[in-house]
Amino acid sequence: MIEQPGLRERKKQQTRETIARAAHELFARQGYGATTLQEIADAADVSTRTIFAYFPSKEDILFSDFPLMRTALAQALADRAEGEEALETMRTFILSTVGQKRSDLDEDLDRCIHGDETLRTHLRARIADLQEVITPEIAKDLGLPATDIEPQIVGAALTAAFTVLSDQRGNEHKEPKTLDAVAAVRTMAESNPNSPLALTGWSFGGDIALAVTDAVLTGWVAIAPPLRIRPPYAAASDTRPKYLVLAEHDEVREPAGVEQEVASWTATSVAVVPGASHFFVGRTDRVLRETRDGLDRMFAR
Repeated sequence: MIEQPGLRERKKQQTRETIARAAHELFARQGYGATTLQEIADAADVSTRTIFAYFPSKEDILFSDFPLMRTALAQALADRAEGEEALETMRTFILSTVGQKRSDLDEDLDRCIHGDETLRTHLRARIADLQEVITPEIAKDLGLPATDIEPQIVGAALTAAFTVLSDQRGNEHKEPKTLDAVAAVRTMAESNPNSPLALTGWSFGGDIALAVTDAVLTGWVAIAPPLRIRPPYAAASDTRPKYLVLAEHDEVREPAGVEQEVASWTATSVAVVPGASHFFVGRTDRVLRETRDGLDRMFAR
């Protein structure tokens, strides 16, 4: 039996929601930077001191939904049925997030955040924190320590899915940006100047990876890329190797469609993981093996 919150807790939650709602409406109407804490306090009919009792900073009000999402995700992973893999739980959670009805205020806030480079960076940092929740659960399924490279890779890929979904929402009528991917490539190249470097991405992250053709790259590995974000892809005619790992039963795009599209690409190999969904539930070991094989062949050239 779930214990219901007491009157005091309900009042505190109501105050928190009132402050967040008032702030979000102001952010959407006049912009984040132009909105002061005093204006938020006046709109919520509270003092600025009360605001700080609920939110450490103005930015925490802007991203007030993130602690709730993190808690909901952790609870979903903790409560999953015996024998259900974390990937299946994540699949359900992500699809439910995508399917949620969004209000006009939600859309206005997305435009507010994605129109400001600093806020976009802070948004991605908060999304990245979700990996701390995801990776240990993936590690349990694989029977490995959370610090092992395999659960780290899967956790990072799943976390990236949230980032891509967020970027899509904020850029529905714009060409998606690859600046983050380019910056990551340059940083890695500077840190490891004598090492081969491949750009790897899952789902729409694979689409973004294939749009980056920095000269320092040895090649690309795209896992379940829908090839829908920003065609034509710059990597398509590049002579450097490209390895695509597809899911036989991909819910986002059937592998046959992807294979047909890349048939004319240069230096491109495709592997299809039998029985796999877009999230590779129950096929984590196979997709990791295919990715490693692709990287080994790429770096052996």
